Amino acid sequence: MIQINCEKLFDDRSGGLLRSNRKSFIDKLTAIIESMPAMSIEERVNFILNDLSSEESTNKLVDLPPANPKSAEVSLAHREAGNKYFTSQGKRNIDKAFEEYTKSMAFAPIKSREYSLACANRSAVLFECNWFEDCLTDINHALENNYPDNLKAKLYLRKACCLQVLKPDESIEIKQAFADVKKWINKMDKKIQEDIENKLKNHEFSKQIKIGKCCKLIDDVEPKLNGENSLVPGLSSALDLNYTQRFGRHIIANRDIKPGEILGVQKPYVNVVDLRIKYRLCWHCTKQTWASIPCDNCSDVIFCSKNCLDQAMLQYHDIECKIFNEICVFTASELTPVVLRLAIKAFKESKNSLDKLKNYLHGIDCSKNSLTKGFTNGKLDPDKFSSAYGLSLYQSDVVDTFRKVHEIYNSIVSSYFFCKDILGFTGSLSVLKDDPRFLFLVVLMEKCASFTMLNSFGIQLKNCSTLSTDESVKISGALLPAFSFFNNSCVQMMSTTFHNESYVCRSLRPIKKGEQIFLTYRYSFSEESKQDRQNRLMRLYNFVCDCEACTNDWTLKSDDLSSLPPSKFIDVKTKMKQLESLKEKIKKIDEITAADWKKTNQFLIRKNIQDQLEKYVAEFYYTYVEYPEAIAYITKFMEQLHKISEKPIFSIDQ
Repeated sequence: MIQINCEKLFDDRSGGLLRSNRKSFIDKLTAIIESMPAMSIEERVNFILNDLSSEESTNKLVDLPPANPKSAEVSLAHREAGNKYFTSQGKRNIDKAFEEYTKSMAFAPIKSREYSLACANRSAVLFECNWFEDCLTDINHALENNYPDNLKAKLYLRKACCLQVLKPDESIEIKQAFADVKKWINKMDKKIQEDIENKLKNHEFSKQIKIGKCCKLIDDVEPKLNGENSLVPGLSSALDLNYTQRFGRHIIANRDIKPGEILGVQKPYVNVVDLRIKYRLCWHCTKQTWASIPCDNCSDVIFCSKNCLDQAMLQYHDIECKIFNEICVFTASELTPVVLRLAIKAFKESKNSLDKLKNYLHGIDCSKNSLTKGFTNGKLDPDKFSSAYGLSLYQSDVVDTFRKVHEIYNSIVSSYFFCKDILGFTGSLSVLKDDPRFLFLVVLMEKCASFTMLNSFGIQLKNCSTLSTDESVKISGALLPAFSFFNNSCVQMMSTTFHNESYVCRSLRPIKKGEQIFLTYRYSFSEESKQDRQNRLMRLYNFVCDCEACTNDWTLKSDDLSSLPPSKFIDVKTKMKQLESLKEKIKKIDEITAADWKKTNQFLIRKNIQDQLEKYVAEFYYTYVEYPEAIAYITKFMEQLHKISEKPIFSIDQ
């Protein structure tokens, strides 16, 4: 597979200065931070910028000569790599061929020959894998973008075959496609021309269509709340937001809650696709997509539709597009794309004015109400930057120097390119450090990094693809302000799943009125030892966990029920069989398509089984609540049940 090393390309363009420039920055920052006293974020940024600007080697980031992010040469290289994967005997890999053709489209100049060729080649992959709707989309896209005349007959034949599957009763469209085959066939190479003519004559084109289903990506059915919280939209009305000195903002049940109840449904304020799979998922809605389209201006991202592309450009990508590649070449943090997205959305929300943004955020900083900090008109607005900005910042004296250095380095780099390429600022750090707008932007990036580090969610889906051998794959990093109010417990209380574009929380066990509701941030007591859990939580979130499992030193292997008393062990095993049987029935129902649900009573059947199962779970929990082993089993069981309906990531040929 072709490997495009963007860092090397930028380093070559800068005459080799990029690598040495970055090393100088990191070395200098390390020396500054190791000797720096405790300060506020604003004081720290001022101190560091003054020190950096005092030396020539760190006074200025390398200015890279402008480069066209679209490249016919790179596009051709990816297309040829795709051809090898698609046609090689013995080493054929359709999934990799699909990805290479997608990259070829992303790098191809818009409306170029290379773009249309990549589109057409990808349509061949989609056709072979029975994704006929997406194949037809790619075919039409290729024809609209200067597809060569001498290849059109073959593409129109593929179009006719797709239409026969998708619209068998639309004879006019099908006839027109075959007419177009005959119209352009004389432009083809003689050998190919004869082959197509024979197929048309003998009706062999129909044999190209596999017998089987027409594959189609169907959106998840997004779960709904049964009553929404008036103070924190996205959370259930069964929950209350409270504040105490000990717990900070936290969530309390205002009534008894049954197992399986939906407690939260929210679209993230920002949700940034993991860069390792950015050519598989829509950059805006994060859905897996087959007939994707690239950005017109950059080669970094793809979109599932013109609507998602337009929404992204309106909300953030018009700015992100111009600086994203440069920033990512200089930085390597997973947080950087999320932090950049946050800063851009804040900037655009303030009508592209740093001064307005500064005044707006100053008002939030001055808020004395710990319960409603960051709220708008008395409630959390999940579509406003204030909902994220009002979250807790990461503050710790135990953060290692490496992490501190790269955090401030990323903030300076992102702010530098934002100012240079978007705001038109010029000059080295010795000039910029005295500009209050640049200083404000660096501080803003630092704060965004701080609350993102403490509050972000890594969204993972079940992995049914060839991307890796892991059971799950991280698809994106997201910020969901409402869900950040849940404190941590190593005893699982809620499950989290991702449906359509929303993050969903469900109860795993019965919850009594007045109980605080917790989310397990990392690993539960059945997955990791107490010491490992404590160390991880201190390092990542800066607190010592005193949940029930940590207080009582619960540590055991997953599904380890052998330590139960013999009579209880036999009883638990019997009840487990009943629960597993019901879960299998739900799993089979969820395999039925949405269209079939409308023709049958499957939805009501599923609900009845779900109600019965939740009743059993409640009885199970209260019967064995004194046994950690049983609690671990029932919460894992419910989590797996909730994951059944979550759409996985899969390969195109599955």
